[in-house]
Amino acid sequence: MNKWLVLLCFFPLTATGENGTEWETFNVTVENDSFALGKSDKYYSSNIRLQLESVDFDQFNDSNTPKIFRTLFGNTKIFKDTGSSRSIAYQIGQSIFTPADITVDVPQPDDLPYAGLLYGSVGFKARKETYADTIALLAGFVGPVSLAEQTQELVHGITGSDAPKGWKYQLHNEPVLNLSYERRWQLKRGILGDSVHYELVGIGQAKLGNMLTGAELGGAVVISKYTSAVFRGASSMDPKSGYLFQNDIQKGPYCYFGGTGELTLRNIFLDGNTFRDSPSVDKNYTHFSMFWGVGYAISKWNVSMSWTKETERFKTQNGGFYYGSISVSYRF
Repeated sequence: MNKWLVLLCFFPLTATGENGTEWETFNVTVENDSFALGKSDKYYSSNIRLQLESVDFDQFNDSNTPKIFRTLFGNTKIFKDTGSSRSIAYQIGQSIFTPADITVDVPQPDDLPYAGLLYGSVGFKARKETYADTIALLAGFVGPVSLAEQTQELVHGITGSDAPKGWKYQLHNEPVLNLSYERRWQLKRGILGDSVHYELVGIGQAKLGNMLTGAELGGAVVISKYTSAVFRGASSMDPKSGYLFQNDIQKGPYCYFGGTGELTLRNIFLDGNTFRDSPSVDKNYTHFSMFWGVGYAISKWNVSMSWTKETERFKTQNGGFYYGSISVSYRF
């Protein structure tokens, strides 16, 4: 647990450009299956992530982007294309995955393996009038070094929940590196009646790495009392493809709903470790998700709650993934 706390403390130090960056939004998101109508500790158990996003600027340069990322991505369209409004976002988080029954203390070969992920990521966004592109690089560790076991035991001890008994069968330690590219299109926007705004958004994403490899395609409808003057194309950079829209709306109530279809070629949380034998399950190469949420923005604050329901990710799964999310953002 101490390593996790140290990582949180040093987050502001890692999220700085070489000569300083002006920040716009800080976001805290907590996802947990206990938020989903009584479901608890089944499959995707929890995630907590912190994100810091910059103000918009004209180009990635010495003043806002570390040299290593300009070297890696400097020749991509996101970095080179003219006429775009750009931003950079840093994120750290921890995810926990468990089988359906955490009280069993023997291996469960037909159920999801115990696994934890401790990660950091950086995302670069370029926005034009009707679409936004984001390229993100995630690095982290699965296995005992992720501290997922200690986190879950601590939380369950505080809340009086069942003690997890199978963490000795979790995935082995392995560094993970993942690259993702996402585009969000503003398909249509308008007004219903006198004051209800709506926006149709298309979403496409490709992922490559030893953690996740695959693609995703879908869309969402965002409905709000007030709307942003421009399409911002907010992206959560969530490794499980959750969707946040609160950065697009600066005041008033809003809601959204949508869905995606996903092709999975590689998922370490299903396939197991890359270079060592480990617990694993037979994955489904395709699955589908639905998500919906409500929120309210006032002054510098934005609070939302959302829910995600997915079809089965592996062949012996008993029911889909179902979890909720609480997100709080503050604008500087």
